[in-house]
Amino acid sequence: MLLLLVNPNSGRGRGAQILKRCLEYLDVKNIDREILMEPSFEDLRIKFEARFKQGNVGKVVVIGGDGMVHLAISLLAHSNIPMVLLPAGTGDDFARSLHLPLKQPEKILDYVFSNSPRAVDLARANDRYFAQVLSTGFDSQVNKRANELPLSGRWKYVLALLVELVHFKVLRYKFKIDGSVFTREAVLVAVANGPCYGGGMKIAPGALIDDSLLDLIIVGQVSIFEFLRVFPKVYNGNHIDHRSVEVIKISSVEIDADTFAFADGEYISLLPVAVAIQPNALLTWVL
Repeated sequence: MLLLLVNPNSGRGRGAQILKRCLEYLDVKNIDREILMEPSFEDLRIKFEARFKQGNVGKVVVIGGDGMVHLAISLLAHSNIPMVLLPAGTGDDFARSLHLPLKQPEKILDYVFSNSPRAVDLARANDRYFAQVLSTGFDSQVNKRANELPLSGRWKYVLALLVELVHFKVLRYKFKIDGSVFTREAVLVAVANGPCYGGGMKIAPGALIDDSLLDLIIVGQVSIFEFLRVFPKVYNGNHIDHRSVEVIKISSVEIDADTFAFADGEYISLLPVAVAIQPNALLTWVL
């Protein structure tokens, strides 16, 4: 059975439009499906978990953004049930990692029904899976603010950044990697499975979703003016050349500081947080 997991309100209603086009496609192909759609993420999570336990799920089609991906992989990780992503969110960063066209669901479905899925990596933060990037510090504050703004796409993250600059501060972080402990003064720290977050900001341009590694990005102590000067470079990934930016390839890390963490745009927890790569954890289609 093809199971459709849908957020019709994602992307300011784009989810409903993508669902309509998906159903038209499946009708032409005469493919049976079942739709799960609830008014809240929590209700949808509960319904998805109950349906998942019943079995007889062949593929899960996720229609929504990174938040919906985050919900889906909580059950699909290590399950051998493949996920089809039809991006319909405001950021769609995991879709970018999969090289999916953002406005062509039919092209994605054509590819899915004529090709086999492949395994890609996920990551785990404490007891939560995530697909793209875990952020702490200033960027997590921006993420929290962006979620509260009635905007879409990258502009809500830019506006949230400008608002959060009044709270700009350096934090003291403690890291533990492979038994080695060290500290850093940093503005933000990110752990990336895929290269981008925030609607296309390439925080970790060298991150790959199939290399069994994570990229630890540490933006060290910089002034607010230097931060503003360097920030635009995040859209092409050139910020990593700055002297205050460290990039470390890791398989796991423990991070502690007086802040909190977000992943895939969703709140995870206060720190400390333990993050580890989950190699080949998800079956999906990469174009």
